[in-house]
Amino acid sequence: EHVLSHEQMVTGLINDLVNLAIEEKDHATNNFLQWFVEEQVEEEENAMELLAKAKLADGDNRLIYELNKELGERSPSED
Repeated sequence: EHVLSHEQMVTGLINDLVNLAIEEKDHATNNFLQWFVEEQVEEEENAMELLAKAKLADGDNRLIYELNKELGERSPSED
């Protein structure tokens, strides 16, 4: 849950920057920030998926092992 709350905090910070760019009518910065918005949507989805899998495992050592294995096979850009 810590990972998800962290990602939600990051989303809030990015949204604050987008809101400021819109308020300032800084279209170039707003356009630049859209990449971060899209990436953050993916990060929150990944965090929610991991949390759901961890809750599903709920002490099942086999499922926890499989989840650890899956996470170990991810490239740094997937974290």
